[in-house]
Amino acid sequence: MYPASDTNTSGSVTYTITARILKCITESTTLLMKRVYRTTMRNESTNESLTVVCQIALGRSYSAKLRADGRMYHGHLQSLQGPFVPFIYGLYTGYSYYDGEAAVLVTEDCGVSVDRGPYSIVEFPLYFRKSLLNGFTRSSSRARRGL
Repeated sequence: MYPASDTNTSGSVTYTITARILKCITESTTLLMKRVYRTTMRNESTNESLTVVCQIALGRSYSAKLRADGRMYHGHLQSLQGPFVPFIYGLYTGYSYYDGEAAVLVTEDCGVSVDRGPYSIVEFPLYFRKSLLNGFTRSSSRARRGL
């Protein structure tokens, strides 16, 4: 639905998401219909590969939520992709045997998320959390103004 338009002199670039999963990032066993995986993506023309994150949603309700996330990244957060928000390679939809729908959001792998590191975000001092929120608010207001 939202593939990144990556064009060069020879036209468009074709990527392949390999089936080799490097790591399941989600730890909850109750979210069987929405999982996040670290995997690899290979450029067909250069044979170069990079690590990406795939959010996979099965079923109508989970797929709808993931499509909404994709629209948010593609619309409101597009100008922040790279320096502040992971780059989006694309949102792809299809069919699943469970509840009929499936969606996959492929994003840049930015490493360990803050809440998965040695500390939870709520364990950081209040001043740090406030400055983090202020920085995000300032950068998103710049994006809305088109800077």
